[in-house]
Amino acid sequence: MKRYHAYTKIGGIISAVMILLILIAAFWTPYDTAAMDSSAKLAPPSFAHLLGTDNLGRDILSRVLDGAGTTLTIAVLTVAAGAFFGILIGAFTGYYGGPLDNILMRICDMITAFPSFLLALVIVSLLGSGKYHVVLALGLLFIPSFARIVRGEYARAATQAYVDNARLMGADPIRILFVHILPNIRSVLLSSIAIGFNNAVLAEASMSYLGIGVQPPDPSLGRMLAEAQTYLLSAPWFAISAGSVIILLILGFTLLGEGLSKEAGRNA
Repeated sequence: MKRYHAYTKIGGIISAVMILLILIAAFWTPYDTAAMDSSAKLAPPSFAHLLGTDNLGRDILSRVLDGAGTTLTIAVLTVAAGAFFGILIGAFTGYYGGPLDNILMRICDMITAFPSFLLALVIVSLLGSGKYHVVLALGLLFIPSFARIVRGEYARAATQAYVDNARLMGADPIRILFVHILPNIRSVLLSSIAIGFNNAVLAEASMSYLGIGVQPPDPSLGRMLAEAQTYLLSAPWFAISAGSVIILLILGFTLLGEGLSKEAGRNA
């Protein structure tokens, strides 16, 4: 029976609970996220509003859950785009090497030479704000990291006996790349994906906090934090609610990624 690292268990539980709450919120929330009650502005937590209300009288619990769903959706799309193209680039460069490897890796070097968050801000500023532009900007920045990780694993796997056996049996290169090698690097890849989710959640929240990410009327955890900073003393529950969800999402994915990384190193 496989034994999982403690970080994997704890991170998996936290992530699973958060994802479950977000999925429930996709179909049901206590209140309409855009519904405003002028008589209940900045109301403290109560049975009517478990996490209180914001400066416009909107239910914070409903908006936090909906905002977390938006953040997670952006993280999924971002990591999916980065992983897809990163795996393709890393697989071919790691397996074949040569000029193709040099050209694509130099392009990755050029992208990673700039501070990632600053480059994302520049891209979104040029394209315009909005969640799909955030996905495009962050997805582009995630490609080099996935490509480098996958390249190293494929370069190592290319000299392994099971790959030599596949060649002798007449398997075509595409089958070797994605049927024989890819499943054997799944532990490292899953760890990278979990860490990627962590980075994507933090990046999206930061960009929305600065006002160039998700735009109203869509709820956003980062934008909620920006709105709440004016009321830190008079209504601390406003910032604590959004901040706690961001922390839990990042903590869950970080522990999950760290645990998977340790398991991959143990099984290497």
